[in-house]
Parts: sequence; C-alpha cells; structure tokens
Amino acid sequence: MKVLGIDPSINSTGLCINIDDKRYKYYIITNKQNCTKKFLKEIEEHPPKDITYLFYDKNKNDTNYNVKEVCKLQNFVGIMENIKYVLRKEKPDVVYMEGISYGSGNSSALTDLAGLNFMIRYTVYQHFKTYNINIVSPKELKSHSCGNGNATKEEMVYLWFKCDKKMEAYKHLKVDDLADAYFLTRYI
Repeated sequence: MKVLGIDPSINSTGLCINIDDKRYKYYIITNKQNCTKKFLKEIEEHPPKDITYLFYDKNKNDTNYNVKEVCKLQNFVGIMENIKYVLRKEKPDVVYMEGISYGSGNSSALTDLAGLNFMIRYTVYQHFKTYNINIVSPKELKSHSCGNGNATKEEMVYLWFKCDKKMEAYKHLKVDDLADAYFLTRYI
C-alpha cells in the first residue's frame, strides 16, 4: 500500500511517499523567498537526487489587511497546487497528516495553520472523492516513532537518519519536515 505522509507548514511542507516499505520519495513545498540565493544556486547546480523541491511564488505581504489576506490565500493555493501534483503523480492509497500541535494554541499563526490544515484535508478529499486522510497529533507521532511523546526535532531527525541512511547526506538542509512526513508513512 502506498502511503503519503504530509507534515504541513506555512513555510516548508514536507511530504514523503512510502512506495513499498523499502523505497521512499521526498518532496518539500516552499517558496523561493524562504531560500537564500546560495541555496537556490546549489539546488539548481546540484539538485538532491532524493528530495524534490516544489516551489511556488510567495506573494508579498502589504500593510493593508485585505491585501495581506489575499496574498496569504494565494500562498496557500500555491501549496495546494503542489500537493495536488504529488497526489496525481504518486497515486497514494491513503494519506497520513500531522495535526496542529497544542503548542500552537497561543500563537497568532494558529488561524493560518488551521486554514492550511483544512485546505489540505479538502484537497485530499477532492482527490480520493472520499475522506481518506488520517490526522495524527504531533505527540502521538513522536511517541509512535521515538517512544517519547516529547521527543525533540533533533531526536526525530536522528532516528530518521538511522532508518533511511541515504538521507543523512542531506543533514545540512532543513529536513525536520521530511523526518515527520517519513514517520507518518510508517504510522499504520
């Protein structure tokens, strides 16, 4: 069974497809404005063979509230278009997605995270024509993966490198979103 794991983030959404319990494909959805020129040049000249970067153009925020909200929505649409691309290309049987952390409860970004979370759910629903997505809380994911519901990002990444040794070559990149997405594919 092909399982797609999604670690949603406004800045760097990580996706992992478990092809057959031995082979995994990784995607990072981000916008070019989040990346340094040096990083973009490195990706262009030496693209990682195990990670596919899917970029969307980030709309600049404005001081006008309405313009800000329209730009935010356009950025979310860019993320959704890339998720649709992965769903069509990889044709997973089921999707596991990390839910919103309880620590986000006091954050001003909570509304944005909730919006992104439900946009992804709807996109998956449209793809499958049924509700074929499982939501896993961050604490559950950490407990299932590391045996500790309070594991740090570093511990998750370290364990991921032990499980998928070829990914250690990318330890210089921001890969914690991919580590979470990997463990989501193994949540079954």
